[in-house]
Amino acid sequence: MKAKDPSAPARATARRYIHIGGAFGAGGFFNRVGKDVSIDAPVPTVASVELPMGGGVSTAVQKKFLLDCSKVKFGPMAKEALAKLRQTQLLAVDSATTSCRSIRAAKDEPHRSATSVDVKGVKVDGGLSFKRALLNLQSEHPRDEKYPRITFGPTEITGLKLGKLNVTVELDLETFNRYPTLEVLEAALVQRKKNVSAQVANSFLRRADGGLYRNASGYTVGSIVKSITGVPKEWIEEDGYTINWPDFGKIVLGEIIVGAYLRRVTLVRVRHSCLEFSGGCDGGSTWPA
Repeated sequence: MKAKDPSAPARATARRYIHIGGAFGAGGFFNRVGKDVSIDAPVPTVASVELPMGGGVSTAVQKKFLLDCSKVKFGPMAKEALAKLRQTQLLAVDSATTSCRSIRAAKDEPHRSATSVDVKGVKVDGGLSFKRALLNLQSEHPRDEKYPRITFGPTEITGLKLGKLNVTVELDLETFNRYPTLEVLEAALVQRKKNVSAQVANSFLRRADGGLYRNASGYTVGSIVKSITGVPKEWIEEDGYTINWPDFGKIVLGEIIVGAYLRRVTLVRVRHSCLEFSGGCDGGSTWPA
């Protein structure tokens, strides 16, 4: 008689597919105005969508979003300085369009879903701006495979400016599309495959044995950025995708969280607060197994 698997569920249950999908145009909070004024100003999440576990469609469009300091609480200061701060525009977004959708699959077809974020005309207090941050992710999970294949559609960061500097960001989507699961991606990064850009390979934190470091939830973090030009090289940190702009703070570009069953991307993140733009995730898994 075959021994029972002790890890198997104690009772029979119907298998179902659990989708993972979400997106937003902008969100987070400001904890600083200028270089030295501390504040606590949450940013109402712009154009937030989420995919139900069973799949479906979720979309959002926001034409214009503005956030100023009119309702921010400040510490004691001169009335003239306070009046000026009250008029400070922290954030402007011209438009944000987001969507998550699943594609209903026939009995033997893969489970599929897609996430899209398109953010335009962003200006952040301090001199950071960009024309567009476009993100597209899609997931395909064949029924006879353990992990979903998660890949990129059209994705770009364009018109990025730090003050008067025009910054060009090149993304390496090919690597992540060629290696669509964590398992094959890790093998390619560890083996230093020729078709993987050095900057992408170096962006992932490693263990002592050269494998990808994972946190307690099994996630590893790196970037889809292949190159950054238009800023002094000394501003680009060792990870290759963080710009340390002396007049502003740190800007993180193309950050990706990779797990066995999902990929989550934030195209632009401001670290002097916790402000994020054009973020989304896609993936899924079968339950119970």
